[in-house]
Amino acid sequence: MSVAEGWAVPADTFDGLSSLTSMHLVLDGRDPPLRPGSFRGLENLQDLYVSLWGPSSGPPSYTRALTARDADPLPPGTFEGMPRLRELVYGDFRSAVAAVAPGLFDGLSGLESLVLERVTHLPSGALRGLPSLRWLRSDFDSAHVHAAPHLLTLEAGAFDGLPNLEGVRLTSLASVPPGLFAGLSRLWSLELQYNAFTSLEAGVFDGLSGLRYLRLDNERRPPGHNPHRHELPTLPPGLFAGMPLGVLDLGAAGLAELRPGAFRDRDRRCGPSS
Repeated sequence: MSVAEGWAVPADTFDGLSSLTSMHLVLDGRDPPLRPGSFRGLENLQDLYVSLWGPSSGPPSYTRALTARDADPLPPGTFEGMPRLRELVYGDFRSAVAAVAPGLFDGLSGLESLVLERVTHLPSGALRGLPSLRWLRSDFDSAHVHAAPHLLTLEAGAFDGLPNLEGVRLTSLASVPPGLFAGLSRLWSLELQYNAFTSLEAGVFDGLSGLRYLRLDNERRPPGHNPHRHELPTLPPGLFAGMPLGVLDLGAAGLAELRPGAFRDRDRRCGPSS
């Protein structure tokens, strides 16, 4: 479903579509076009694609959307009314700043896969209410990931309440706050791509006791320029402690050096034994 500029979805709009299992929704308008109750009546919906654009900015005028004033985030409870939803793709292209308000995904207790397109900020508790979530991806849309100058900022606690998370792919990270991955013992795949951070603190991956695959990629492609990397000067000792890694991909991490002891546990000495 694609709609014209300024169109909004009031409560109970989809009443009578209880047999619907899939929906593709593109909405145009600066003010929140969705509100609590917008999806009532879709109790059998299993996958949903939602893309929000600013007035007259649409996908062909992507740059204009990013220069507009900040748009108000969708209110908590916007996605209530879809208890069988398993997959959600949510993109917010209305302005340069696109935050997720805590409680936005309340009511989606069965959701297993979530893709966030062009979301720039995840505060603490942003994803609470998703106990069944297994796969999380946040990027800047496959068509614009190399062109968008904006970065994703995450607060410690952004992943609280996700005990069953197994795979995460994050794009364009500004930094990795300590404690971000606390409690994610079932996570086995973590990809951090096209990032801009220049340091990682010891202990930032603490709690990832089941991680098997880790990719660190600091390569960025600004518009009209060749790829470049934000260098990581080095890796702190014990950064990967406690993780049963099977695959570690540092090919595009931009490391300036690797010091002895970089891959040892923090409780072991990095120098030679006396």
